[in-house]
Amino acid sequence: MRELILEALRESVKRYPDIVPYLEGKAAWLAISDKLALWQAKAVTQLRNGEPALCEFEREMIPEPVAEMVKNLLAYAESEDQIKQGFIDLEVIITQPTPSVKGIIDRDELEKRLMRVIDRSLRDELKKLLEYLGDPPDLGNVPYDYWQNGWKKLRRVVEPILVDTYLSYAEAAMAKVGIGVEWTLVNRRASNWARDHGNTILKQLFDHTYEGVSETVPQYFEQGWTSKELAHELERYYSPVRAEMIAVTETTRAAVEGERAYVAELEASTGRRMVPIWLTANDDKVCPICNPKPPDKPRHEMPITDGVFPPAHPRCRCGVAWEFETTLNPEQAVLWQSR
Repeated sequence: MRELILEALRESVKRYPDIVPYLEGKAAWLAISDKLALWQAKAVTQLRNGEPALCEFEREMIPEPVAEMVKNLLAYAESEDQIKQGFIDLEVIITQPTPSVKGIIDRDELEKRLMRVIDRSLRDELKKLLEYLGDPPDLGNVPYDYWQNGWKKLRRVVEPILVDTYLSYAEAAMAKVGIGVEWTLVNRRASNWARDHGNTILKQLFDHTYEGVSETVPQYFEQGWTSKELAHELERYYSPVRAEMIAVTETTRAAVEGERAYVAELEASTGRRMVPIWLTANDDKVCPICNPKPPDKPRHEMPITDGVFPPAHPRCRCGVAWEFETTLNPEQAVLWQSR
């Protein structure tokens, strides 16, 4: 029965390739899995021949966001195992239920997914760093490529989750407003934003790590540390705490950027203006940055008039609501009009 369904789906896709972007979950994967398998095989062949895994492929039936993810994973794949694992991860991303329109978005699960891949990658990078340093440690043993390109391998696993979060919140915003937009444009925005922003934040991460490691390693000699003590000190730059901070902050950023992408397309297509409203948890856990006390105006449920959106700081979990100008309450309307 499964083969009959699969064959029927393939035939439908051949006749009407435009339906592919509208398929979800397992149906989406079944529609393009054969093409992706061929792409994977071509990449493996190139690697065996001593060529880069990144290769061109006929992508007529592969949605642009998926093609972008494939190109990114192949760009940094250095072994057949990495290619294989990349396509396995891709299947999981495509087939898993999207926590969006069909229900309340599971924000905690999105954060956990991102934290897991960051934590695993950081631990791997720490292991490599310690091997490079040697005993006694010598920063000169660490290859230049480790600091310049190590972040790119982390981007390969982070970027798909950022895209998923971005699109989930964009869908949720569309469901709440009830007005559709050209979704291909939102998809393109998601891919471009995740790629560009991933480059920025992960390069910054490795730059800050380099500074910390460069300051810490000399203390091995100055303080008379053992190799175990040095490893313990270096863990702060590769720790689960750091992974969690990045995951929370960047989940917030991806969520807000996804909503902003939907609103931008809505405003462009309808000419109707939407107003961003800052939302905090509005409880005693909200920090002074996100909800300043008088004489400053508290941010909660007030229009964003300065162009600054969440996250306002590391671990910020604030959000944004969107209202048409005609639905603002009197206090919000006065503040919005006085911007």
